[in-house]
Amino acid sequence: MKKLFILLVLLCAGFSAALAQDLITTKSGEDVKAKVLEVGVSAVKYVKSSNPDGPVYTLPCEDILMIRYANGEKDVFVEKYEPRPDVYDNLRYRDYRHQYNPREYMQQPGDPYDPFASALVSYFIPGLGQCICGEWGRGLGFFFGTEVGFALSLGALASAASNNYDYYYSGGQGRYHQDEGQFLAGLTMLAGTCALYIWNIADARRVARVKNMYYQDKYGRNSELKLHIDPFVGLSPAAATPGTNLAGGLSLKLEF
Repeated sequence: MKKLFILLVLLCAGFSAALAQDLITTKSGEDVKAKVLEVGVSAVKYVKSSNPDGPVYTLPCEDILMIRYANGEKDVFVEKYEPRPDVYDNLRYRDYRHQYNPREYMQQPGDPYDPFASALVSYFIPGLGQCICGEWGRGLGFFFGTEVGFALSLGALASAASNNYDYYYSGGQGRYHQDEGQFLAGLTMLAGTCALYIWNIADARRVARVKNMYYQDKYGRNSELKLHIDPFVGLSPAAATPGTNLAGGLSLKLEF
């Protein structure tokens, strides 16, 4: 009986030790069973739970997705936007547009422009998305360019179509006069104007993204974000009967 009791104590101790470990999940999907020693600004120091007296390892915060602690708390590491050293105040769009790749844009709360809305309004009215983003010269250029292009191309096509029905006599025989050059010129202008119209939509989305990226750098919106998810248990007043009820849940805390 005494041996059985000692065995149960050892099993419980081993089970508790297994539960007392922290779990580091990397962005590559790897789970590291560890005991976290320090969570710094740029790196996390830990020892492996299988060898607590062994070497101390360091893992960059940018490679960590989440840390699950033994007490149930969690730290979620949100990917941060890297700052650029060549950002200055009061720059115009044309001064910094080539410094940013819009494909790398990551939306953040507080961004002043909506890329989807800018593209949508430029779909209905060419150049309006650029104007909403503050680029009036660029927007008006797209507006008048597409309007004049469509007017000229449709006018050329209409003129060529009307010439096809000009009926005249030559030597007593009826002929139709066809102006193929004018017709081809109208089609070419129409294709070019359609390309300009499509470019206008894509450009409105690009302008909004690039200006948001500049805004994030200008106002230092690149600090590392850390989300804490902590379980809690407490007493809450009962609504129906006098007294209190036991309540539990999760608390969220975001650190900048």
